[in-house]
This record gives sequence, C-alpha cells and structure tokens, in this order.
Amino acid sequence: MQILGVIQHKQPEFYEVLQLMMRSLALDAIAPNQATYKAFSHYAGMLFLLLQHPRLIAVPTLEIDEVLHHFLHQQDRKLACFKGFNFSAIAHIKASNNQTKFAQTKALFEQEFQTTYGDQSAACEIFIRCDVRSCLTSFLD
Repeated sequence: MQILGVIQHKQPEFYEVLQLMMRSLALDAIAPNQATYKAFSHYAGMLFLLLQHPRLIAVPTLEIDEVLHHFLHQQDRKLACFKGFNFSAIAHIKASNNQTKFAQTKALFEQEFQTTYGDQSAACEIFIRCDVRSCLTSFLD
C-alpha cells in the first residue's frame, strides 16, 4: 500500500486535508511515479507520523525538507490551515549531528509505510509545537 493509502486507511480525516492540499497545488493530476508526487507523499507521511506520535522529534530527509520549505515560504498562506489542521503547529528548527534521531525517524517511517525513507538527512528537526498541540486534537490519537 502506498503512503497516501496507509494514511487514507488509518486517518481518513487527515487524508481529506491532504487531498485538498494536492488539489490546491495541482498535484492530483500528477502520476504517482513522478518525483513531485513522491516528495509530497513522503512529506505527508512525515506529517502523519507527527500526528500519530505527537511528542516525536523527527529528522526529515532532504526531499521532505524541500517540500516543507515550500510551505513555509509560501506568500499565500491559505495552505496554513485546512479543515482544522493547523500547519503552523509544525515547528522546524536547524539542528546538526542528528543521526540518532534520523535513524529513529527512518525506522518509524519504514515500519509504518513499508517503503524506503531515504538516506540523506536534512540539517533540521521538525515536531508539533506544544503550545498549539491542542489545535490538533481532532487528528491526534
């Protein structure tokens, strides 16, 4: 099962949010084997892991970090909130020497989605900010 299929099965409400994002970015017309779709799927998988493990401090791959930066630097902030999911709740900080956290993130991702995560870690960490965790209660277990 692909990453988005796992999310659809386990968290249908969040999957709906992702579908809205894909439509707004015109990704719904892209074939699943294309790099852009794959990058978005991995990004969605990372967000899903953060929702499933709210105290997780994850280290993204370079690919996931690129997608994250796309959303962080958008001029149009309409994507900041979809159907109650507050994307500003995702904290992104620079970090180095994070190979242990990267290995943990990779293992969790590969276990959850049964697909490869990637081998190049970004020099950052992402997590759900404590001060806005309550905004995400409908998505958290």
